[in-house]
Amino acid sequence: MEEPEIKENNSCETEAPQSVQNDAPNGGMSFAKIGLTAVVCLIFQFIALIVFAVMMFPVRSELNDGGTVRYEAVSHIYAVDDLHRMTDEEGVYTVGTVIYIYGNEVYNNSRNVYEE
Repeated sequence: MEEPEIKENNSCETEAPQSVQNDAPNGGMSFAKIGLTAVVCLIFQFIALIVFAVMMFPVRSELNDGGTVRYEAVSHIYAVDDLHRMTDEEGVYTVGTVIYIYGNEVYNNSRNVYEE
């Protein structure tokens, strides 16, 4: 005699079984039928999405080097520098954009501009 196969489901799948979908009004799923676990998973996913969005929100700061503006994520994952920096030479500025991801420079189009 074969033993029945037991499946463990620890994931946050929100799809209700076929029998539950048929019992719910309009063929949809009912939270009372699928249990508290699915509701908790949905709430957790929503909160995680909100936290991720907040952590990626840029914070603007101005540097005192001639007009450079830095945009940096709250979580420090990325930073973007909009350069307008004075150099030691008279009438020379560094302008451009520099992008950092995890502190590593991934894009740099800065150049020196000579004032006439």
